[in-house]
Amino acid sequence: MATEDMWVTVRPGDPFPEQQKCIRALGVPGLDQEAVSHPDSYIALWLRPDGEAVCGTAWNEGGIVKARFTWDGKQFTGEETNGFRILKYCEHDSDKYHWVRAKEANEHALLYIGEYVPAVVVCGKDAAIGKANWQRKMVWTCENNCESCHQDEEFSNCFLLAKE
Repeated sequence: MATEDMWVTVRPGDPFPEQQKCIRALGVPGLDQEAVSHPDSYIALWLRPDGEAVCGTAWNEGGIVKARFTWDGKQFTGEETNGFRILKYCEHDSDKYHWVRAKEANEHALLYIGEYVPAVVVCGKDAAIGKANWQRKMVWTCENNCESCHQDEEFSNCFLLAKE
């Protein structure tokens, strides 16, 4: 489970937290940097007013933090939130993150945020960052305001964020 000390809280327009050792969204085996809209992407979390966790991506744009989130079939920018969080490395030795294919994942090693896990779905040379529900074996992503639900083989082949 992700704890409070694992996140940097930012607001739209804040300077990017360079000194916080934020965790990049890339690092997926075989995924080149051109596959994600913003190659310098980081794992982001928006907690909606109703409490639902929404995984997304944040990046440094000219020294300012920017973000994008998927929820209910729509994309939201960081500016449309009242603030969000970026995952960071903790000082604890056990907090080492890596991407693992869902079909090879250990349920207890996944980084849960409520009932969800940050996920990357790779389709050819493209990749989308979203959220997975391990129990339901589903991943949701959104590109160009079009939500996709990935199940079965697509779920098995997606990458989930885990801790060592």
